[in-house]
Amino acid sequence: MVTENRLIGRSVRRKNGVRLVAGRGFFLDDVKLPTMLYASFVRSPYAHALIKRIDLQDATRLSSVKAVLTGEDVVKDGRTFPLLYRPPGVRVPRQFCLAAGKVRYVGEPVVALAADDRYMALDAAELVSVEYEPLPAVLDVEEAVKTDVKIYEEIDDNVYQHKIIRAGNPEEALNSADFVVEKRFRIHRQAGAPLEPHGIVAHYDRLDGTLTVWSATQIPHGVRMALSLALDIPQQKIKVIARDVGGGFGNYKYHPEDIAVCLLSMKTGLPVKWVASRRELFLSGYHAREQVHYAKVGFDKSGRILALQDRMYASVGAYLARETTAPPLVTALMLPGPYDIRNVLIELYCVAVNKSTSSAYRGFGQPEANFVMERIVDIIARELNLEPAEVRMRNMIKREQFPYRAATGLLYDSGDFQSVLRKAVESIDFDSRGSNPCEDGKLRGVGMAFYVEVTGFGPAKTPSILGTVHGGHESVTLRFDPDGGVSIFTGLMPHGQGAETTLAQVAADLLGLELDDVKIIYGNTEECPYGHGTFGSRSAVVGSNAIFKAVNAIKEKARKIAAHMLEVNEEDLEYDSGVFYVKEAREKAVHIKDVARLANLGLGLPEEVEPGLEVTVFYDPRGWTISYGAHIVQAEIDLETCSIRIPRYLVVHDCGRILNPAVVDGQIQGGAAQGIGGTLLEEIVYDERGQLLTTSFMDYALPTAVELPNFTIKHVETYSTANPLGVRGAGEGATIPSAAAIASAVENALKGFNIEIVSTPLNPGRLWKIVKKPDPEHL
Repeated sequence: MVTENRLIGRSVRRKNGVRLVAGRGFFLDDVKLPTMLYASFVRSPYAHALIKRIDLQDATRLSSVKAVLTGEDVVKDGRTFPLLYRPPGVRVPRQFCLAAGKVRYVGEPVVALAADDRYMALDAAELVSVEYEPLPAVLDVEEAVKTDVKIYEEIDDNVYQHKIIRAGNPEEALNSADFVVEKRFRIHRQAGAPLEPHGIVAHYDRLDGTLTVWSATQIPHGVRMALSLALDIPQQKIKVIARDVGGGFGNYKYHPEDIAVCLLSMKTGLPVKWVASRRELFLSGYHAREQVHYAKVGFDKSGRILALQDRMYASVGAYLARETTAPPLVTALMLPGPYDIRNVLIELYCVAVNKSTSSAYRGFGQPEANFVMERIVDIIARELNLEPAEVRMRNMIKREQFPYRAATGLLYDSGDFQSVLRKAVESIDFDSRGSNPCEDGKLRGVGMAFYVEVTGFGPAKTPSILGTVHGGHESVTLRFDPDGGVSIFTGLMPHGQGAETTLAQVAADLLGLELDDVKIIYGNTEECPYGHGTFGSRSAVVGSNAIFKAVNAIKEKARKIAAHMLEVNEEDLEYDSGVFYVKEAREKAVHIKDVARLANLGLGLPEEVEPGLEVTVFYDPRGWTISYGAHIVQAEIDLETCSIRIPRYLVVHDCGRILNPAVVDGQIQGGAAQGIGGTLLEEIVYDERGQLLTTSFMDYALPTAVELPNFTIKHVETYSTANPLGVRGAGEGATIPSAAAIASAVENALKGFNIEIVSTPLNPGRLWKIVKKPDPEHL
């Protein structure tokens, strides 16, 4: 364990901050190539229909149109959509990048065109005539399991995956419990809304058969693998470049449109560009979150939870993406959360419906699990007339129980949940009383939620168990230049979370150099060693420890050269602040930059040492790490409008060793803001015919500074035992408990109305219905 730090733990300025603020970022839409064509898509106006005929004549008469592609063309060439996540038991139908014979959601791409400019491409798409035969649309997740309507003919019950997780004896524990509570919970459908819409530029060179792709992605090497599988091009002939990426939130991996754009480039031999409009992103971008839970919990008179049962339905959309069934599985695995529950029975259904595909989104199934479990804990507290914090404390996994194997099978590496909850309760500095009208006529209430976040996706054996066709390790190349500067090449992909700064900070600290001495190079599959990219709160956890390993390896070689330069034995040397010095004679020393200069020149080196000062290492973590924390929220309700405001928001968070406090606080603030938006404002809404009603920010409302509170953030640092630096992830945690904490606060404010909040969102319209009814139903 490294104990002496110069840069680790400091809020250093972001390395790319000035460049981005000055408007010098380079994003996907900034890519402009000679002879470049622009792609557009004809999209389905029906949620479910047969494609009877496609008439391309009017479009192809336009001289500006250089290529057209239909689903029949794709099927003929055998270009199936690749899935890099294939868990056991998941039924995988044949999928294509364009609809073939049938459309399954409004907005599904049916025809792809490439024209000389974007507006000509859009005009050409308007000229394509498609004849459809409408079919019944299946939109409700529970109805989809019962109906005779098949979204895929080869899947009778529309269930992509049915999985049962059992531990202990839940039936016996429920029968012996003093109390049993059953509830139906519903979490609504949401979507990521990054500043930069997804896009791709593809250039296929017919002369040498190479494909160069510029992509707004979180996983450059994963995109290369997917394109190789889809297009039957060797990976060594595919180059993926990702420059600046304006957000991702887990959504930005690869999309069906990416495959179609590459096929258009292969057809024309020219570069082809497509950047989604905001409407396209809502229509066919990846959605998330929509689940229904039938939960049953047994507990004793002290509030101790004895058993948990849950039958959950995840509405995953019409198709499978890279990670469609993974978030619901994580929901199931994470249901017990921070609580020591040994008797568990969870039944998971991942169900196809006529909506756009669901996939990864910040939190990756954990906000859904947290909402269900934390609402249950509040219900137990109310049933027994106990303080919610006390019920949580009585059920929490204790520090001495770590490492802890949850009943669902997940291993929690280490932690101190009770200390964090205790600190959160002690830190409340606002009125926690609810249902008392204030002088301004508003009701205020306070609620809380505690969460656990799985972070640092890996090790290699874990993804293979889950069914991925890639591992969970990370590789790093660390190279000293002749003048002593350090270049670090990584397969990780910063996209707004500060990873470039944090990784440079770790390297500079461990090497004893200045931050400006270190350059992080990423986003190029030809330059960077193989890596799995940035998702699952893994950049700091896996990336920083890969750098730790690389620094130790580079020091070994440098030590040999330094000992030769100083004419001493290697064991006589110590290293501090970039300098090798002789233990008994500190004045006899050499800086690692001087070692690097000699190594790169290749002059005067020990006989057994090769020139250069460079290493490539592969770090495969021992396991996942967990972060955790408590959110305590004050909600303010105006009964005239049923609007909800969050004036106060407290976060007490433990992500292990903090590498950069400013970056971590930014992640917490951003995550909590996203959680507030997802709870109070954001909702993907379809009508009864499957038409999407939320296709712009006029309908899909995002939180602004007006809706957000000033966050109070406090940290606890319990070092992880799963990696050398003691780091835990921080990227997604603050998103996880927001819905449960806000629901708890709103319920507390409205306790005079005798309601239970068991579903989301909590927008004014839904709150109005419950508050204004004489006999309000549960929300």
